[in-house]
Amino acid sequence: MDEVMAKLLDDDFDGYLRNVPPSEVEMQIAPRMKEWATLITNENGRQVLKLMGRAHGHPEIEDGENMRTGRLVWVDPHMRWARATDRLWRLDYAEDSQPTGN
Repeated sequence: MDEVMAKLLDDDFDGYLRNVPPSEVEMQIAPRMKEWATLITNENGRQVLKLMGRAHGHPEIEDGENMRTGRLVWVDPHMRWARATDRLWRLDYAEDSQPTGN
């Protein structure tokens, strides 16, 4: 990760710790993750939490393509968004946590 991205990530993290969510503009331009689930991978002997699912609105990935995020840095307690090392993601409901309407 280059220095500019590391600084942006640190700034985002500091904001999240102060309960400051991403801005409306950040949320509007963030790609959406559909049909997602959490994934634990092993990278260099360390367990890393990621999301996997179908990307929509990503600048480099075709809509509906299965993919994995970078390492998760923060997840909104309401599960509306997640910040990974590579970018911010808007989250659709996880398949196993769909509201039932009751």
